[in-house]
Amino acid sequence: MKRTRHAIETFEPLTEKTPFSYLEAFKTFRTNVEFVTSTDNCKAIMMSSALSGEGKTTASINLAIALAQNGKRVVICDCDLRKPKVQRYLRIKTPAQNGVSTVLSGSCSLDNAIGYVEEMGIYVMLSGPIPPNPTELLSSDRAKAMIEELKSKFDYVICDSPPVAIVADALAFSKFVDGCILVVRQNYAFQHDIKECLNKLKMVDANMLGVMLNNYDVKADSNYKYDKYYSYSDANYYGTKK
Repeated sequence: MKRTRHAIETFEPLTEKTPFSYLEAFKTFRTNVEFVTSTDNCKAIMMSSALSGEGKTTASINLAIALAQNGKRVVICDCDLRKPKVQRYLRIKTPAQNGVSTVLSGSCSLDNAIGYVEEMGIYVMLSGPIPPNPTELLSSDRAKAMIEELKSKFDYVICDSPPVAIVADALAFSKFVDGCILVVRQNYAFQHDIKECLNKLKMVDANMLGVMLNNYDVKADSNYKYDKYYSYSDANYYGTKK
């Protein structure tokens, strides 16, 4: 299988002007997430991928927006303490003095690290200054306490985390969330990358909620009969058209 090597950089938030197929894809995603999290008080969800460039940050933000549009109180946390993207994608120009890293280091309280993005209807906790020890911070007792406090304040806590196959941060952090969703970009990661990622998550007893297939070209699938109405590729899904 040929792998497309360029990374996804374009972020398109869900709005009233979002193309129908793109919006419907996330409404379906939201419905599936609400269904699988409807029991066992599953509120904190870690979004990850095998490799970088698979679109997990876009998926995280738009899932948060879709849940908020359905009346939920949602916070997205940028738990990628190495290469954070949430601030750039949300176009927040003010440098983040506080965020996940300062909360985990004990430098600030949780309330002082959370902001509100009014036009999207979501709360956000940015990564904060990049620390020298991200794995240690994300595996600490403070990380567990942070998630528990966030769950007491919000209906959903969406955590954008680093790729599993590249660094150990997400594996260390997965024990504190209620479930994990793996974002897999079509024609990008090899099967062995994905299997390795799933095996690593299984080894740490992560609760896998499911997999989101990203950048899927419906028109290329001869078995799909309704692409006239539901073609995700028409929506420039996560920035790349076939």
